[in-house]
Amino acid sequence: GDTGPGRGALFAAKAPPPVLAGERVPRAADPPENLSRGASAAMAAPGEGHAHRVAIVGATGQVGMAVSRGLREAEGVPVLAIVRAVTDRNSGAVDTLRGLGCEVAEVGSLDAVDAMASALRAFGATVVVVAIRATAESIVPTEAHILEAAKASGTVQRFVADEWGTNTLAVGEGECTLFDAKRQVQAMVKESGLKWTFFFAGGFAHYFLPTFKYGLSLNTFGNLDAPVYTFHMQ
Repeated sequence: GDTGPGRGALFAAKAPPPVLAGERVPRAADPPENLSRGASAAMAAPGEGHAHRVAIVGATGQVGMAVSRGLREAEGVPVLAIVRAVTDRNSGAVDTLRGLGCEVAEVGSLDAVDAMASALRAFGATVVVVAIRATAESIVPTEAHILEAAKASGTVQRFVADEWGTNTLAVGEGECTLFDAKRQVQAMVKESGLKWTFFFAGGFAHYFLPTFKYGLSLNTFGNLDAPVYTFHMQ
């Protein structure tokens, strides 16, 4: 799909970042108190050889963890994991992220625009990736706050909205409230002035297939002639 102004990959390794003449991307000399560096961050010097620094909102979740791991292990891309708080429930995932060399920022709430913007600015994030669990009611206001923080940071150039599944553009208006809400987010992102990317990865086989054993029929909607791709994530 269209990735907006400056179409291309999520990041381009070993290429200088696009900076306006006479400007430099600001980077705080000392990170704020809510940002901590992963124990093995030395596995790849932060920013060295990479055009972009990626902040992931929802990094402790299934998709966010896979994206974080892929960026760190495959390319050594600097990654900032943005979390509400480190708790007993997510501490194991946070430890894994730090072990991968990710930095972790606790922002208190995904409504906390100033805290998120400060963390993004201190890290020098150029890409924001959203991979959160949201409902039709929550996704628009939540991503609006994250988008506002990305714009306020002064460093973010590209916004990757929370998609990662079925092509929301293949389903008609009013057929699925969540997809309707995601299209509202898409419109909001396109109007933000930032570059953007939407990933329509298809259904997760190990998520959907177990639900098929219940009942004798399946409810379907959308274009039934469109192929449905599935894949497995560890």
